[in-house]
Amino acid sequence: DVLKKGSGGWKKLVAAFGEEILLPSGEVDRLKLGQIVFSSKSKRQLLNKLMAPYISTGIIWEILKLWASGAEVIIGAKMDKWTKPIVVVWVSQETQLKRLMERDGLSEEDARNRVMAQMPLDSKRSR
Repeated sequence: DVLKKGSGGWKKLVAAFGEEILLPSGEVDRLKLGQIVFSSKSKRQLLNKLMAPYISTGIIWEILKLWASGAEVIIGAKMDKWTKPIVVVWVSQETQLKRLMERDGLSEEDARNRVMAQMPLDSKRSR
């Protein structure tokens, strides 16, 4: 939602990365943006810095809406500060790459760049 055309996050993203990250419809080309940010640590850090306030606010709103509607289980990322218990689904890196390539139609290199940019599953599991 933070990247929807015309949103605050969308405007920040276009200002930082230029209109070349947009599809003809004006929506963000997530594949192109992913190729840019997952191949450059500095660009990934810029993306994270720009989007963090929008993402945090969105997560809090979603948790509140789900809680108010009576949800007993919420599945999402970066919610370990607000929710318990925490469940991590662990797979081998090979399985993680294969699933990512199949789901998003990525090359092995693009998938590996994305996986390497994340906290390792072993570290998540230890938390």
